[in-house]
Amino acid sequence: MHPMSPRAGLGPGAGAGYNSILMNTSGKGIRLLHLCKTLSPGGTERLVLDLCRAHHRKVEHLVVASAGGTWEPELQKLGIRHIRVPSTDRKNPLSLFLAYRKLKAIVQNEGINIIHAHHRQWSALSQWLRVSPRPHLLTTYHYFFPNRERLTRPADWNVAISEELGTYLRDLGFPEERTEVIPAAIGLPPTAPPF
Repeated sequence: MHPMSPRAGLGPGAGAGYNSILMNTSGKGIRLLHLCKTLSPGGTERLVLDLCRAHHRKVEHLVVASAGGTWEPELQKLGIRHIRVPSTDRKNPLSLFLAYRKLKAIVQNEGINIIHAHHRQWSALSQWLRVSPRPHLLTTYHYFFPNRERLTRPADWNVAISEELGTYLRDLGFPEERTEVIPAAIGLPPTAPPF
């Protein structure tokens, strides 16, 4: 049975969703990809590193993909593979196509079955994936995205890092049972500044 199957009691709406899966199960069968814009110093990037520190021994396989940055050595210390992907900052069709093609190759080559996107564009590209089986998608929203609401669809799970952001997502029509608030860094081990 797939580790994310609702029949396994681990589907959307089961306890604290994704966090329950990673913290309260053996992690067997979970092949996880974190997608973020960069690994340069920033709040989102620090959270990705904290999640990697908390979960890399819990899951079967963990990969991080980004455009790179000065915090890449922190992943190397943990023995976590980092794969460079094209930036999604440029919205021209060629850039997005190259990013999509790289994402598809990572998912297929690494056998990914859960994608954790930390950026709206990566979440959208993940939803467009045409692979079988399609990985389950969790998107963590780190900020508001005014004037982009109509281009944003809910993922399988949706996490907001604040109550205000959670309310914003629900007001946009994100399903209550698939949207939860997990304040950034709550319940995660302390992180020494990786400078």
